[in-house]
Amino acid sequence: MTIEKWEEIKIMLNGGFTILENYTVEDPENKTSVESVEFLHPTLGKMKAEFTRRPRGLEKRDTYSQEMESAKEVARNYDKSPEVCEFKLFTWQEGREDWQQSRSDDFGF
Repeated sequence: MTIEKWEEIKIMLNGGFTILENYTVEDPENKTSVESVEFLHPTLGKMKAEFTRRPRGLEKRDTYSQEMESAKEVARNYDKSPEVCEFKLFTWQEGREDWQQSRSDDFGF
């Protein structure tokens, strides 16, 4: 999914549904950004649309020391090309008190 398509989905959600919450979570260590929009669907109830952006990882190297209880070092190399974007749609499961991933194709996203 592209950033432009995500912006279109947000406009559609704002125009057609009651927005409950809109937030972004940044993870600087993994260079990941997750933008979420929680909304109320008229028949399915509480839902969440989630858009994740992260750089394309090329390589991850773990370096360990020979000494016991020594810290390990993680080196990551990222591609210089555009970010990897992912869209997920979730439905709130009242009985389990948890989000259940739904197929976004069923909703026309």
